[in-house]
Amino acid sequence: MKTILYVHDLQRDHFDTGMYLQMAGYRVVLQPSPFGCLDQIDREDAKLVLLDVLLEGPTGFEVCRQIRERYSVKQLPIIMMSDIYRSEIFVQEATETGAQHYLIRPFNPQKLAALVDRELGIRRETAVARAKLDQRLAGRR
Repeated sequence: MKTILYVHDLQRDHFDTGMYLQMAGYRVVLQPSPFGCLDQIDREDAKLVLLDVLLEGPTGFEVCRQIRERYSVKQLPIIMMSDIYRSEIFVQEATETGAQHYLIRPFNPQKLAALVDRELGIRRETAVARAKLDQRLAGRR
């Protein structure tokens, strides 16, 4: 099971996103602060970072830069997200700091899972697997 480090300050939305990715077969480790993020990547053997832009302390952009100083794009994919920073300029900044993708909330969790699958080289029978996952998710609400 591959590990995703989810850096989110717990303001909102973290539970559903993390749960959906867990149901998709990933181990999700929540990092509620940008501080210690690099150590957590190593400690948890994270294969992907899901990174919120608005954090207490360094922004997600700053954290992304720090990650890129240690890990290449191939070593550790980063998906950034925000519900506040919606302008194209923020998408561009995410790309310039080393993120592969930038999602604006609310986003479709299926799209997120497909991006994670693609970045981690996971192939699924998409229609069947996603339908089963959606049924399991609906049953837990």
